[in-house]
Order: sequence, then structure tokens, then C-alpha cells
Amino acid sequence: MPGTVGSMVGLVLGFIIISFLSVMSFALILGLVFVISYISVTAYTKCSEITGHDPKEVIIDEVMGQLISMTPLVFFVKNKEQLLVFGVCAFILFRFFDILKPWPIIIFDRIKTPLGVILDDIAAGILTSVVLYVVIIWVN
Repeated sequence: MPGTVGSMVGLVLGFIIISFLSVMSFALILGLVFVISYISVTAYTKCSEITGHDPKEVIIDEVMGQLISMTPLVFFVKNKEQLLVFGVCAFILFRFFDILKPWPIIIFDRIKTPLGVILDDIAAGILTSVVLYVVIIWVN
């Protein structure tokens, strides 16, 4: 459940960024979220002595993965209705890939470091982006 909440936060943040800011702003915010994710996951795992798994309490990595999954929307949506429909598709696809962890996501999930915690969500976001891009091109 915490991962779903983090993804919802990422979805709402993505809608706001795409609706009101530029492509460059989207890229900068995504970079900032990556840095914050890495710092927070590293600090949390050191302070709590949790090793070897993705702490469910940390959801910033899901926010980042959800934002990555919405990247095609920045470039290819034509109106607010498409943004809503494809945004919901991005959410569903991202949660699907993040929960099931198919190849190659599982490779990153097995890395037992703070970077591994983040990389599996990045991989799920990228895989979602690719699938979403194909769907958007096919529909349009």
C-alpha cells in the first residue's frame, strides 16, 4: 500500500508539472527527486540498520518512478483529456511493473544497496514509458 500512495503522489505531481511547467522544469524536478531519493534512502537505511531490502516506509523512489513513467506525456499528449487518460494508464502500468518486477526490473531489485532500492523503480518507470509511448503512438 505505501508504494501505491507514493505512486499517487508522483502522479499528482506529474499532472501539475506537465500542466503548468516546461519540459526543462520536468527534467530538473526529476533530477532533484532522484538526488533526494538517493540521499533519503541512504540515510534511512543507515539510521534504521535496514539492509537487504526496499523499506516500505520510504516512498520517494515510487514518486520518482511514477514521474519517469509519465515522460511520454510531456512530449505527446495533445490535451487535458489525453493527459488524464494516459496518466491513469501510466499509473496502472507502473504499479503493475513495480509489483511484479519482471525482467529486467528484478535484476535491479536484487541489488541490496540504497541505489538498488532506487534503480528498480527507475527501471519500472522506464519500462512503463516505453509501453506508454507505443500506446500513445498507436492511439494517435
